[in-house]
Amino acid sequence: MAWLVLLLPFTLRLAGQNASPTAAALVIAEAVWFLAVLIALRLDDLDRPGPAEAVLRRLTYGPRARRRA
Repeated sequence: MAWLVLLLPFTLRLAGQNASPTAAALVIAEAVWFLAVLIALRLDDLDRPGPAEAVLRRLTYGPRARRRA
């Protein structure tokens, strides 16, 4: 999804604004990866599953039962 928003001509078109589209794609790829690592670290600190794990658990075990207070 990040590639669609950042690189294609009908969105932000960051690849076309630089002298080297390959270099722009590489920098954007590293930035997206770094952001994903920061989000994963934050989720780990909060002891929460990532989005893929949450979907997999919901599909495997069904919806969570709500706790009553």
